[in-house]
Amino acid sequence: MKAILLTGGSAGIGLATAQLLMNKGYRVYSGSRRGGGEAQKSSSGGESVKAAVEKIVAENQQLYAVISNAGNGIAGAVEDSNSEEVKYQFETNFFGSVKVIQACLPVFRKQGHGKIIATTSVAAVIPIPFQAFYSAGKAALQIFVEALAMEVKPFGIQCCTILPGDTK
Repeated sequence: MKAILLTGGSAGIGLATAQLLMNKGYRVYSGSRRGGGEAQKSSSGGESVKAAVEKIVAENQQLYAVISNAGNGIAGAVEDSNSEEVKYQFETNFFGSVKVIQACLPVFRKQGHGKIIATTSVAAVIPIPFQAFYSAGKAALQIFVEALAMEVKPFGIQCCTILPGDTK
């Protein structure tokens, strides 16, 4: 059974993705900010992610894919957005994905294969007024994954992004 690490799996696109993949026979390990323990502590420095990847590999002898789907959004005029909101937006939508992907890369390199899928947004290429910080964070993730794809292709690692529009 192929094991997949999915972030943002407690609701919305992530939950629907987890259900679809499980119905297709994949073993899905779902992470969420809504979970308990270390996963909620931003000071954990990604240690909970590394531990999760180690657990998945120990239980399955491999990691087939990572789907970095966790995200959030703030809306409002640029001048009305405070720095804490903006930092939280980027920490989740960009740096959170980077941490998850970095934790999986050594496993993928060792295996000689792996798939990295990141959920960005149509806002990554068509910015949304009053969602400038959301658009900027998703654009940063889009470019990061495009660059990463070129970097890791020689190691049998595939990367792509999914750019949904507004989704209930």
